[in-house]
Amino acid sequence: MAPEIVYPYTKLVQIGGDLTDISQKLAADDGAAYDVAGLDDPAQHPIKDAIGDFREEWEASVRKLGKNIGSSGELSTQIGTTVGAFDQQVADGLRPATAPSNAG
Repeated sequence: MAPEIVYPYTKLVQIGGDLTDISQKLAADDGAAYDVAGLDDPAQHPIKDAIGDFREEWEASVRKLGKNIGSSGELSTQIGTTVGAFDQQVADGLRPATAPSNAG
């Protein structure tokens, strides 16, 4: 039997928010990655082109990573929120009903 892991649903919501923040940071524009000053000589254009090709591949990978992290964050938040609501409904359903008062 697989070991069981228990996470408080509030922690899942927090982790979801943290993952979403990471995803947004990855999506932020990083202009410094485009700074290739000093490669203006025509003899250095192959180096500049190679850096450009690498940058395009890198950005595609980072976009995909950010999207996957963001999706995981959204899923974690949804699970935490859904489980929390379900847990509350069960707790409310199991709470003893109060008897009507017969004072009178």
